[in-house]
Amino acid sequence: MNSNRRAFFQQLARPLQQPQDNRLTDVDPIQHLLKRATWGVTPEMLAHAQAIGPEAWLEEQLNPSELTDTVFDSKIKLMPMWSMTRRELYDGYYDREYEIPFGITKGIFTKAVYSQKQLLGRMTDFWRDHFNISDETDYPVELMMFEQNVLEKHAFGKFRDLLIATARNPSMLMYLDNFASSKEAPNENYARELLELHTLGVDGPYSEEDIREVARAFTGWTIHLGTKDGFFFDEEMHDFGRKSILGKSFPADRGIEDGLHVLSLLARHPATARFLSTKLCRRFVADQPAQSLIESTTQVWINSDGDIKTVLRHIFFSAEFQQSAGRKYMRPFEYLVAIFRATEVDYSEPWAFEDLLLRLGQYPHGWHPPNGYPDVAGAWINTGGLLNRWNAAMLLTHTVHESPDEGWGWVSRLDEQINDPQTAGELVDQIATRLWGAPISGPARDRFAAYASDDLGADTPMTKHLLSRKMASTFGLMMASPTFQWR
Repeated sequence: MNSNRRAFFQQLARPLQQPQDNRLTDVDPIQHLLKRATWGVTPEMLAHAQAIGPEAWLEEQLNPSELTDTVFDSKIKLMPMWSMTRRELYDGYYDREYEIPFGITKGIFTKAVYSQKQLLGRMTDFWRDHFNISDETDYPVELMMFEQNVLEKHAFGKFRDLLIATARNPSMLMYLDNFASSKEAPNENYARELLELHTLGVDGPYSEEDIREVARAFTGWTIHLGTKDGFFFDEEMHDFGRKSILGKSFPADRGIEDGLHVLSLLARHPATARFLSTKLCRRFVADQPAQSLIESTTQVWINSDGDIKTVLRHIFFSAEFQQSAGRKYMRPFEYLVAIFRATEVDYSEPWAFEDLLLRLGQYPHGWHPPNGYPDVAGAWINTGGLLNRWNAAMLLTHTVHESPDEGWGWVSRLDEQINDPQTAGELVDQIATRLWGAPISGPARDRFAAYASDDLGADTPMTKHLLSRKMASTFGLMMASPTFQWR
């Protein structure tokens, strides 16, 4: 088995540089939408979307409060910190705050795997990168509040409201040092990242003087753990002098209004519309999105005053999106979630899950610079990254299924996903349905069937002996393939 698997991997390595060769034939537009808007297509979700149509399905996802989340709700009940208020977290974890960072990761992953609110999770993940905050913080409670009360709460709202919420959050204030910014010593860290990463972009229409003036506008924006949300505006720290920002005059003797004026000005700036539109198209369409899509999305952003739902509707139903199948490469976190959704594997040892996620290289809030994890294939396609993915796919299928004692607490449920296939081709079809929501055809199916049949072909009878040898490893190899990793 090991020599066959090695040969199979050698075949897979070459095409990874050429995503156009990895597309499934006859891609269903609804299936394509679900691949990009969810963490992993399931047969049930695909059937539901096909029954109600893509427009209705997207509207359901854009209004997550109306979705029933029975399975996820039962899972999240086992993580009480996710239902606690800020004050309850401080009181309940005052002597064990070290548990919160992993609790945040576990909750994010659990939502991605089990929640019906899939697009909400995908957009929260987008904002998590855009407003990146490292988990190296002395106040993990505030990072939990950033997840729930900032990113998730405003994921589908107006960008201006989200921007203001990030500026007030204690985690952001501490991460970019604005909590200590005063009229005597304005700190430019937050001002620079606000302009460069959060709004106008690195090539945006601002100067070094604008950065200095924005820093003055945010003096006094600090933290106080006794307030409801941890934010406090300290008038004694604020610079009340006149300011000039992006050609706009800010009169003297204003307090918190200075910062709010800056945030509104930036949120509604055309450069912000273009910068965010480009990033959204890159996340959901292609690493190098068509200029036509960037232009049209920017205009939709401006016309809707930065309404995220309106922008997403435009992107997902654009001609450019429909033509983009197979052009996005799963990032490591997305890849692991997709494996869980397809196999329903589970774990009983949290350290084993955490170790696997760390080895894959995309731990939530684990990116230390303020620009967030990379969002293009070139950042992730390398020898070490590919090897870790292949190992993860085989660990969570072949190893835990065939040798549970070596699985370090992983629990296999592969037998529940496969229903008595009569031929090697039927085995491939059933696995494909778990991975993509529907069977596949063409060269990809032929390649997988050849492995499952010991090169005898798709019509080879699937005896019990052959099934026992091939089922788990075929599952793993299909998930290690470019066909699975490119969406």
